[in-house]
Amino acid sequence: MGAPALGFGASPMPLQTASLHRLRLLALSAGTGVITGALCAVFLWGLGQATALQGRYAWLLLLLPAWGWVLGRVGETVGRPSDPGMGLVLADLAQHQGRVPLRLLPHVVLGTLGTHLFGGSSGREGAAVQAGASVAAAASRWARLDDGTAQLLLAAGAGGGFGALFGTPLAGALFAAELGAGGRPRWRALGPALLASLAGDAVCRLLGGTHGSWTLPAVPPSAWSAGAVALTAVACAGAACAYVASVHALSRWGRQRIP
Repeated sequence: MGAPALGFGASPMPLQTASLHRLRLLALSAGTGVITGALCAVFLWGLGQATALQGRYAWLLLLLPAWGWVLGRVGETVGRPSDPGMGLVLADLAQHQGRVPLRLLPHVVLGTLGTHLFGGSSGREGAAVQAGASVAAAASRWARLDDGTAQLLLAAGAGGGFGALFGTPLAGALFAAELGAGGRPRWRALGPALLASLAGDAVCRLLGGTHGSWTLPAVPPSAWSAGAVALTAVACAGAACAYVASVHALSRWGRQRIP
């Protein structure tokens, strides 16, 4: 009796072969998580140093335009095809072509650290997700995985980077299942992504990675509080949809008006 393969839309394979593929995928996911967790620990330390220096020397903000020019030149000369960044990761998740290069890792990590140093606004989560995806893509090429399994490992690496950076392995796994899924969660990626997130989070904490913490007031459980949470979730979903729509509209306008 056959069992379904791990890939997206792949043909069935014998049960024993499928089990070996799953074990291989889980082992690669754990290894990817370990490497990504170590990278996130270094990245968090670098962010702390960059932020402290920027706060101490406000004149660094004057160098931000020059830093933007440097990033642009690097993207044009040595970054290709890594310059699309997150878009490249999403494209490979949708239709695997093995285009996520390992050089995306230093490009995005150093770019984010430099942007923070010079007072720019740059989200840390994008760097962690792309770093994890770069490690996963390199591992899939090394292991010569088929396209479907490589996509699962890519999702696991991206989710592992998210979970390790914020210390939220469950959120990282759910993020991986939804990333680039177009509204249809990729549940096959949930297990490998959770393993990568747990491994990454453990290694990041072990190496001294520090996460932000906030103290929230205790809210007693009640029908009112549950309803308030549900309404807040709906409002957040609406804000997210409006944000995505506006980003796409602005991007289309920019491509048409600004060559």
